[in-house]
Amino acid sequence: MDWERLAAAKASISPYDLLFQALALIPFSHYFFAASFLFLIFLYSFLEIHFLHDLLTLFRGDPVTLTYNSCSELAQSVVANCKILQGRYLATPWLSSPHLQTAFLSFLGRPPPLTYRRHLFRAYDGGTIALDWLTYTDVVGGTSCMLDSSAAPKGDKTPIVIVIPGLTSDSAAAYVKHLAFNLARQGWNVVVSNHRGLGGVSLTSDCCYNAGWTEDLRKIIDHIRCEYPEAPLFAVGTSIGANILVKYLGEDGANTPLVSAAAICSPWDLLVIHRKVRFQLRELPYVEICSTSLTYYIREKPSAIMLLPPLPSLSWMANGCSGILDHFLLKSNLTYSLFINRRPMQKLYDRALTVGLQGYAQLHQSILSRLANWEGIEKSSSLRDFDNHATRVLGKFETVDTYYRRSSSTNYVENVSVPLLCVSALDDPVCTSEAIPWDECRLNENIILATTPHGGHLAFYEGIAASSIWWVRVVNEFFGVLRTSPHIEGRKKMQGSTMPKPLQSSIDQAPYLNVMDDGMVTAISNEQTDAFVEDISNEHTTHSKKDEGTISDKGTSVDLTDKLNPEKQIKQQVEQNVKDLIVPVQGRIDKLSRRSRQSIWLLVYISIITTWPFVGSVLLSVLKRRFKTFKPVFQEASSLLNL
Repeated sequence: MDWERLAAAKASISPYDLLFQALALIPFSHYFFAASFLFLIFLYSFLEIHFLHDLLTLFRGDPVTLTYNSCSELAQSVVANCKILQGRYLATPWLSSPHLQTAFLSFLGRPPPLTYRRHLFRAYDGGTIALDWLTYTDVVGGTSCMLDSSAAPKGDKTPIVIVIPGLTSDSAAAYVKHLAFNLARQGWNVVVSNHRGLGGVSLTSDCCYNAGWTEDLRKIIDHIRCEYPEAPLFAVGTSIGANILVKYLGEDGANTPLVSAAAICSPWDLLVIHRKVRFQLRELPYVEICSTSLTYYIREKPSAIMLLPPLPSLSWMANGCSGILDHFLLKSNLTYSLFINRRPMQKLYDRALTVGLQGYAQLHQSILSRLANWEGIEKSSSLRDFDNHATRVLGKFETVDTYYRRSSSTNYVENVSVPLLCVSALDDPVCTSEAIPWDECRLNENIILATTPHGGHLAFYEGIAASSIWWVRVVNEFFGVLRTSPHIEGRKKMQGSTMPKPLQSSIDQAPYLNVMDDGMVTAISNEQTDAFVEDISNEHTTHSKKDEGTISDKGTSVDLTDKLNPEKQIKQQVEQNVKDLIVPVQGRIDKLSRRSRQSIWLLVYISIITTWPFVGSVLLSVLKRRFKTFKPVFQEASSLLNL
């Protein structure tokens, strides 16, 4: 009888009750440590900390990725002499996060001690711009600040570097001081062009600066050029200042007095920056399918590309396909951070920048309250709101998107005619990598784009003590190489002799691909067909001579066998063209195939995270009900077992 009662009692006990009983025996401290461990994992991922990655790579750092036109002799010679660009970047170990680096730069920064010489420049509309100078003697001798004093003697031939700070930043910013101090210590004359209303100077006109306002920079450069006609002029733009600088270089083309420039952490495309990143993992299989279909079509129908330009001109297609897939692979690598982490963090940065702009507006309330919607400025909760109530109105733009579109420097990259170094971090939380114009930079022979996996926004701290900034050393070396480069002398002679070419959309430019009804693909140019065929013929002849390694003085002898076998030449050329197209594209497709497996697990993880609040609430209610009946059942089972 007792055994029957015992068996019945055991059958009535729920396995969940037994599980809860076992869990109750685990000490609370163990739960605390487990929860702390899970929280640290979440924090490690949320802040995008890469300390473990650095540890596993033995703190060697990540290589710097360089994007430039391989046909540019200037870019090749500059890259060959810039050892820092050929090396690696390792972030400070205790700042191994883009958010930690950016916050450290904003709140501490560790700027070197220095004192500027200030000169006030009066604009044509009555506005006042503060120019803060720093020279070698200021760094060594530590001179005192003098208002409206001559920073350098007239006729000085020392190269001058013009610095354009970022949004709401001025010459007192930590990264600006790092740059100015290091350049001045190397013998450069540095002048920081503060934006209107910043640097402790009040607004003296109704004109304010914005992300696309290049007129002030143009006047400052012309003014310095008149004051120091023998001094070579260089320029460095940071963040919004980089956008203004690149836009100015594109507007003026070869007519700019600048010898070279550097753009650090530029936003490039303001529309992309201000629209939240919404990268979808489901795009990966479709891109893979399209890429595979394109490669299959090229492989199975080689005759479809017979009329395309030969080897050199055809490389743009292979490079284009590879560039697109490389960019997509980059986005897939950062999927987790963009899809989960970046959105709340970008809202935080957006809010912080909005507060900074509202503080700027408070300083000049007497003018801005008259020109803009002051009530809207005070209630702005995002950059877009502020731009809608203030920047758009002051700049006389129809809409905010119109302001972003017209002010984006990516539209002017094509027309840059001086050597330009662009530095960006792929984990930049403010100016995200999605806006980087990879292909435009690759096509321009004057641009070198250097990207690093880490660095944050304008931070790039290095060393155990975080006492130096990596991009500052890069700019210093880049300008130093160009200063002694023979290409610069030729460019200085050409400045002012050519007019900038009109800005055109790359959509309206050749070459085009025309797909006919029979599946044939032909190349079409903006010029006449005869000129196009003649250009192909000349290009083919030139490269045939290069391959032979000999050039005839008269150029009149032609091999008779080539005339008798034109079909053989065309067949060989087509086979080579197909090979040049397939090899780079196939390599990227193989990488995409490996990434697609990882994307499935990421989708599973995202589905669990997104549904956890609902599932957790249901599970909690079930646990509460089970826990209420836990003690009586446990006592009954214990009494039966004692019998």
